[in-house]
Amino acid sequence: MFTLKNDGGLTDTDQATLTEYFSHFLPPREMCVGCGGTLLGKDIIEVAATFEWGLVNGEGHCRRCRWPARAYHREVGPIKFLNFVLQYHPDELEITAKEA
Repeated sequence: MFTLKNDGGLTDTDQATLTEYFSHFLPPREMCVGCGGTLLGKDIIEVAATFEWGLVNGEGHCRRCRWPARAYHREVGPIKFLNFVLQYHPDELEITAKEA
């Protein structure tokens, strides 16, 4: 989970909003939690990176193991737009079986 440091610039409401929102994601990491591949290189479109955009704007996944992630975070408390890949926390995932 994230630990948010408030230097006095955040209201209690902003702090609670950010804490609740980021609780759905794993802490920032360079490597994929599912397969260990490098999520991002020097920029978001580097060929060696495993993050791949999905169909929903701002959403994607690791192209090797398909672990879901979000790259666009909008209107979260005081954050208007944050472009940073965060993988979803395992507690947020649901596995469904395909019918044969």
